Amino acid sequence: MSEQAKHQYEDFLQQLPCDWARVEIRQLGAVVGGGTPSREVSSYWQGSIPWVTPGEVSGAVRQLLYDTQEHISPAGLSGSGANLLPACSLMVTTRATLGARVINAVPMATNQGF
Repeated sequence: MSEQAKHQYEDFLQQLPCDWARVEIRQLGAVVGGGTPSREVSSYWQGSIPWVTPGEVSGAVRQLLYDTQEHISPAGLSGSGANLLPACSLMVTTRATLGARVINAVPMATNQGF
């Protein structure tokens, strides 16, 4: 984390109400990552499982995500680092697009940018 980012984060924390508890994110729920099935295995793609990338949620004003541009198959899910997230999961981007968030309205998987 850059010094500027650290300073912004510390400033943000100082502005929070004093009576708010500060806990690690892992204390609030499970933290899981995503993954991308191999594009070289055609049977991993065009399935029934919505699969979201950060580009689909960055800058979006919607709160709930019902569908995605791409879908993977059950084989693609098990053959990659992707995880099937239950509906109503908070999905937060953690890479190139940092901090974009959305809640999935249906079960879906994410790429590694979450």
